[in-house]
Amino acid sequence: MKQSFRRRPISNKNKRKKTSIKPSSRKPAPIAKPQLPADLTLYKIETGIKIPPIAKASSISKISAAVATMNALGKGQSFLIEDPADAFTAAKQMRDVTRRERQRNGTRAFVSRKVGAGLRIWRVS
Repeated sequence: MKQSFRRRPISNKNKRKKTSIKPSSRKPAPIAKPQLPADLTLYKIETGIKIPPIAKASSISKISAAVATMNALGKGQSFLIEDPADAFTAAKQMRDVTRRERQRNGTRAFVSRKVGAGLRIWRVS
């Protein structure tokens, strides 16, 4: 058996009373300046310094040694990056190269593995 639900009519006692909002005659409290810690030093504020033009990245960028080596690799070849900082950067660059290859439907694919503190990158296809 299906029940039907009806809305109950709103009675006069449940209706909201309309009230008019009158502007307040009170003035807002003044905003207090924040108290800075005694050991806080502010930066030097300067006036009259011209804003330089936006620096645009040049379309001819210097290719990194890791990317140049990846471009020179043949299928089945690999190379080792021993410096940990260079290895970290090269891992990111390898991901970028692989992503661009996938977007272009390229055939090159790379794999990397940690070797000690460094990184070895292979070209697998």
